[in-house]
Amino acid sequence: MILWTQFLILVVIISVAGYFLSVYGDQVAELSGLGKSWIGATLIAMVTSLPELGSGISAVTIANAPDLAVADIFGSCAFNLSILFMIDILSRKKSMFDAANESHIITSIMGLTLIGLACFALILNIIGIDITLGHIGLSSCLLMITYFVFMKILYTAETSQYDPNHRRDSKKLSRAIIKFTCSALVVIGCGLYLPVLGNKIVIAMDWNQAFFGTLFLAFATSLPEMIVTISAFSIGSIDLAIGNVLGSNLFNIAILFIDDVFYKIGPIFSQVNPIHSITGLLAILMTSMALLGFVLKPKKQILMYMSWPTLIIAVCYGFVMIILYHAG
Repeated sequence: MILWTQFLILVVIISVAGYFLSVYGDQVAELSGLGKSWIGATLIAMVTSLPELGSGISAVTIANAPDLAVADIFGSCAFNLSILFMIDILSRKKSMFDAANESHIITSIMGLTLIGLACFALILNIIGIDITLGHIGLSSCLLMITYFVFMKILYTAETSQYDPNHRRDSKKLSRAIIKFTCSALVVIGCGLYLPVLGNKIVIAMDWNQAFFGTLFLAFATSLPEMIVTISAFSIGSIDLAIGNVLGSNLFNIAILFIDDVFYKIGPIFSQVNPIHSITGLLAILMTSMALLGFVLKPKKQILMYMSWPTLIIAVCYGFVMIILYHAG
């Protein structure tokens, strides 16, 4: 009971801090002129994805469980994309895709590329191709390099649209950055403790580690993304919300390189179950549906609550749950 109380307290704290993170992130985007899509896909995405980083490092060092680290990454990517389904339902007046900026098309393509590269690394392991740099796999290095290249491309794309006549209020911007940083520190602190507390709950409840354990931990590490995304949507900043979802997946895949660095036994992709590639492929399909939504901008035609791409995203996430269950 005490563990659940602590969990609920953390959720409340993250909810409050996540709301202010969205508010001040929106202000930073407006005052700096950098754009809500870029702020959501980089700064906010990094803040909300740090629990995955912490749980991944713990999995490969303390628990010596590289499978858990990789499963958490792919599971979190799928869970993050399912948040788009929630946003589309909450967006009552029109489809989420109708209101979204076209810059998300670029971020979606980047997500497809990075998740695809991670799946390709798993497939290479199946056929016995394993190139290393010390104890780190070359494929992991490629993931991190690609991530940084993509971040540079995103920044260039956003700054190219910058209005030179945009008047900056330096004092307001500085205050917004300070408040954003304080909110981020609270989210990071609570977010990093969530997987630790989540693992204690799994043990205390005597849940099946393979399915319920992995599912609950994936939920715990992705909780900041969900709360911050819904908070951003609630203040009318849909581009910040979508940018956080798509950007978090980019950062999640880059985390695999950091996990590989800390996993001293060998390349992490050579030590894990290839079944994770199926989860990754479903995450690719979910991202593809989001990409189609941003390109085609479909109307809400299914019970007036959702568009067809988000319905397929929800169905794919159901398949992810089935795969996790049978993998266990």
